Amino acid sequence: MVVTQVSYEDYKNLFEKPWIVYNKADFNKLNESKVEKLYFLVFKSLNSNCILGIIGGVRENLFFCPFSAPFGFLAFHGDQPDSNAVEELIVALEVFLMGERIRGIDLALPPIFYNPNLVYFFSEILVKHNYIIKYTDINHHFELDKFGSNYVKIIERSAKKNLKKSLSSNLNFLVVNTDTDKEKSYEVIKKNRVSKGYE
Repeated sequence: MVVTQVSYEDYKNLFEKPWIVYNKADFNKLNESKVEKLYFLVFKSLNSNCILGIIGGVRENLFFCPFSAPFGFLAFHGDQPDSNAVEELIVALEVFLMGERIRGIDLALPPIFYNPNLVYFFSEILVKHNYIIKYTDINHHFELDKFGSNYVKIIERSAKKNLKKSLSSNLNFLVVNTDTDKEKSYEVIKKNRVSKGYE
């Protein structure tokens, strides 16, 4: 697999619509001030038409993907990569970063529901290559295609309890369209996070 460091513009043009928002060139460029150096890397397989990309930032001689988001991942152009392509990418990334004299790699993978097969075999390949899993994201979500008249019957006991509590509190879901309403919403979220010690 061949690794090429490309410009922000070239990366953006190649991966116009990545499957994860944190893989967008624009998002990473916006947060560039949080790292000492920003890398837009493109990987081309010699054995297939697979084109992959990773954006990472360097701080204190460590490569972070992501460097300013809860998770990041590889972008791909065309078909989803198979496990061989992902393994080639890991090896090529390590060799490239050694050439840049970067001493370590820190990756945060997306929650499994984003793409179960890809996240599973990426995790497996990282373990195979002696990466250490520092934490696993425990995600709580509900598949909307299961939402229906029997919703209350299929949710967990704690979710039923919280639903009952919210219904008795006259809570409503509202669509917010204006910037003022969005700012109010984020202010509520911020106050909630601060009250729980998250910030």
